[in-house]
Amino acid sequence: MTDLTATALITGHPLSGVPTVGSLGVNTKIRLAFMAQLAIYVAENPINIAYSGIAFQPVSMQPYLRAAFSPSATKSFDLKSVDDYTGIFQIDVMWPIQQGLIAPLGIASALRAFFPRGSTYHNNGLVVTITLPSYISSPMQDSSWLCIPVNIPYRAFT
Repeated sequence: MTDLTATALITGHPLSGVPTVGSLGVNTKIRLAFMAQLAIYVAENPINIAYSGIAFQPVSMQPYLRAAFSPSATKSFDLKSVDDYTGIFQIDVMWPIQQGLIAPLGIASALRAFFPRGSTYHNNGLVVTITLPSYISSPMQDSSWLCIPVNIPYRAFT
């Protein structure tokens, strides 16, 4: 992982400036908590990652991961001030076509196991919990890439 990538994981894109801790919104804290955990996976299992908001050009015939964050509508948990944040952190395993399905499914399974139900991740005082089992969606294919989505449901309260 390059210094630029590590900086992007922790603070956002290095060219856009560094937000102060108090200015981070809840969804940003959730995203950063998951991205920090994904960085641990990649440190142990080297593979490139396409990050949202950062230019990425896939290298021909080299697999990579693509991280996406899909928050759901925030709900009130009670009549006071507790909000319930839910959503899906999705990691797509991007694999060159004509190389089979077994190897990318193995990576998808490893990612699913790396984010088990009941795990908690922390960012700036926020606790994010994986509340349901992660799951692997059906593979999709275009002319060059096979995409296997790994979906990680989460919940956080403020």
